[in-house]
Amino acid sequence: YSNGSVVLDGGRLATLTVARKGPCYDQRCEVAGTLGVVKLDNVRETSVSAEVYDKETREELPEHQFMKRYEVAYARESQLFVSALKCGQVPPTNGNDGKQALRLAIAADRSMKERRVVRMDEIEN
Repeated sequence: YSNGSVVLDGGRLATLTVARKGPCYDQRCEVAGTLGVVKLDNVRETSVSAEVYDKETREELPEHQFMKRYEVAYARESQLFVSALKCGQVPPTNGNDGKQALRLAIAADRSMKERRVVRMDEIEN
């Protein structure tokens, strides 16, 4: 496991916990705020789960392949991009979005390797 914290614009704090070991790509997200919580769970082949009192919950493993797991999201993203181009609008995402995600990944990798806090202003923009 590894943990990280990111201070967002406006001073909001985001805490990330990542586990890189396991039988599948487990990608869950939870955002808690003063007004409530938003949870995003893994995409599974079915929604079946079994829970036995005083025992652990059993669920199917998440989809292993990214393209299959996020097929609907990728298709929607492509549709929005093409639609924006056809209509002469600005696409909802751009190269800077990808660049900022890469900067965050570089900072996280550096933090893990150097075992220290890495500020985003240390990462070339």
